Amino acid sequence: MQRLHPKFHLYIEANQHQQNSEQRYFSELNRQFKHINIDPNLSLTDLKKKAKISKKKKYHDQYKVDHFAAIIDGDIDYNNYEKSVEARIKEISKICHDTDISIYLSNRHWENWIVLHYQSFQKFTDNNTMLPIPDYEKTKKWYRKHMNSLFKNMDKAMKNSKKLRQIQYLNNNYNYTDINHMPSFQNKNDIKKILELNPITYIDILIDKMIDMERSFKI
Repeated sequence: MQRLHPKFHLYIEANQHQQNSEQRYFSELNRQFKHINIDPNLSLTDLKKKAKISKKKKYHDQYKVDHFAAIIDGDIDYNNYEKSVEARIKEISKICHDTDISIYLSNRHWENWIVLHYQSFQKFTDNNTMLPIPDYEKTKKWYRKHMNSLFKNMDKAMKNSKKLRQIQYLNNNYNYTDINHMPSFQNKNDIKKILELNPITYIDILIDKMIDMERSFKI
């Protein structure tokens, strides 16, 4: 049986006992939509299981308009660079060969996406970078208070994200030039190249997909 509204099933790396910034963002963003549903609280195991089930003929109608995604931070520790990069490559490798799951990266961290709602930002981001986000706190209260303004500035954030990718690809001689899609990861070297692009984010591509789906399902 097909559900009335499409659903976005999201895996976000998080402490199992409390929500993180990404989960708070998508939980609040879900309130802005009427025709799609976002579940940002899946474990990687559960996401893979749902994506696999969705391909079975028995459940095809139920899941056919759904989207399965993993939200990943670069999260590189530049005080321990080599070890940190290897750890991130290992984590991303757990997902990148699953063709049913799309990966959306924000590097160095999630807040590189948030800052683009307010201004263009091209500064290299390390462990101690202070980002120009008004009164920012990684709390449910902050996201609830600012979600309306974040949503209002979504077009700005999406344009800034594309502009940032274009600049990073050019400055780093990156051979993938399609700024409207997330590059595919074929091997560890592909992942490492993406992690070297700092700052960069692809969250806008996921948001764009959500907005398009919301519009297409309006009655």
